[in-house]
Amino acid sequence: MNKRLIAMVLVLGLLLSCAGHVTGEEAAAPAARNAAEDLLLIVDFQNVYLPGYDWACPNMPEAMVNTISILINPEAPDYLLTAYIAPTEPVGRWQDYNEAYKEINENDFLSELAEAILPFAEEGRVAEKTTYSSMDCDAVVEAMKGKKAVVLTGVVAECCVLATMLDAIDMGYEVVYLYDCIAGCSEENEAMIKALAESFAPVHTTVMSSEEYLDAIGAGSAWGGEDDEAFYWSDPDEKYIAELLAPMKEIHDEKEAEAYMKELWPLLSSEPLPEGELSMNVDEHDMSYHMSINNAEGRDLYTANFLSNGVIQEIGYNDLDDRKYSASRMDGADLDEAVWEQAKGQLTEQLEKLAPGVLELLEPLKVEDYIDVGDKQYLYIYAMPLDPAYDVATCIIAVLDAEGNCELMDYSCYGAG
Repeated sequence: MNKRLIAMVLVLGLLLSCAGHVTGEEAAAPAARNAAEDLLLIVDFQNVYLPGYDWACPNMPEAMVNTISILINPEAPDYLLTAYIAPTEPVGRWQDYNEAYKEINENDFLSELAEAILPFAEEGRVAEKTTYSSMDCDAVVEAMKGKKAVVLTGVVAECCVLATMLDAIDMGYEVVYLYDCIAGCSEENEAMIKALAESFAPVHTTVMSSEEYLDAIGAGSAWGGEDDEAFYWSDPDEKYIAELLAPMKEIHDEKEAEAYMKELWPLLSSEPLPEGELSMNVDEHDMSYHMSINNAEGRDLYTANFLSNGVIQEIGYNDLDDRKYSASRMDGADLDEAVWEQAKGQLTEQLEKLAPGVLELLEPLKVEDYIDVGDKQYLYIYAMPLDPAYDVATCIIAVLDAEGNCELMDYSCYGAG
């Protein structure tokens, strides 16, 4: 399927280099845009295109991360997801297509949208299509009413994305090609289609990154943080996080846990998922879940901890001696000092009832990280023993509401002291 399209692209590239209606000049810096006139079209982020599956697009996880960075932004344009479904009444060569890819088409999991994008698959936001081009879909045509531009993201660059771009151009729409939100079967193919999109600029297309697009609509980046290796949500959407983590409650064995971690990882880092031994633990009170991938020395390379109510306790990974967190974890030093002093007093009383005398053995309680979820703050508190002979770390999870009430949620000790 892809070989014919790649050949078509090469021919188009030759034709466009000679055509008079396309300038081929390098586009200027992105101008300000009106998001109300755009439709963010998210093409076919389905499981079959994830790394490790039949039609793998290696950069699809990163493309999803960048697309989600737009979706979670309050200034984001309207959006629509598409999903390719094999035609039930194929015509012509589509009959051959159905026969050639019968096993894939009949595999429900492969046809489903990737879990990372599912929180955005609300009713009326997903359009099924039976051709490469999304513009053949009635729902897309309807969604484009009143719009001037298709903001293009998704997979596969050299197949459905390409077909959608060309059809949108023919229909008179501007195509905003977000190259870091689009993945192909190889980086070479991605570069080729990006170059083709650029050759239509500035008349028919605008090629930019997701960050440039957010700047153009006056939104700014949805991600904060100090480096590119981990992403932080400074103002997470509670509903989105809850839906994202919901499958965690259904995990019962290491195989399911590993699959879920692979789905979650692209939202945390652009780095590859670390390789190592997987471990999973659910505590006896069913309060929290812990999964990690460890290297030969037992060091956690990737840690995912969740409370049973779906709130993130910790998601992150280790890089040498520096632990880097993701998913809205914020430095405890930024927590309001007066608020923390009030909360600490309440926690002290609760801990004394739970474990009398334990605080006498510990260094002063300190909030390492916290998470804003709605009007509550989930505190991650870590304390080491006063006597270094006791190799025990104390971890406390507490929730702080808007009125300053602090409630102990989880208390545990780790070590061999």
